[in-house]
Amino acid sequence: MVFKWTQALSVGVDQIDDQHKELFARVNKLMDAIKSNSDKNVTAEVMEFLEKYVEVHFALEETYMERYDYYEEEKIVHEKEHEIFRQNFAELKKEFVKSGASKSFNQKLQDHVCSWLLNHISKVDTKLGQFL
Repeated sequence: MVFKWTQALSVGVDQIDDQHKELFARVNKLMDAIKSNSDKNVTAEVMEFLEKYVEVHFALEETYMERYDYYEEEKIVHEKEHEIFRQNFAELKKEFVKSGASKSFNQKLQDHVCSWLLNHISKVDTKLGQFL
């Protein structure tokens, strides 16, 4: 699976797009490590990055929504998606802390992050970008 940034995923806000691109790079690093069976340290790095990224990036988007008076209904939906990701990631982190990296865990992490991100960026973040 190739997790590739394309211009179609651009929200048109450089700071947000740059953070998305960095996330794609990190997830691709994980996927490469899974393929080459060298994933234990990479998984820990990606988990640490994601934990920080989620807070910094979601806060940035939520700041934009607040600052520019984003549509209340859309803001609620957007923030709810962020919260769902946080909850799901917290569960993944618990599993990682308990059992460590494994092929099945790495696949679950990859599947969750990739599918959520592609869906969230292409549907929810692009709406915010169009508004801004």
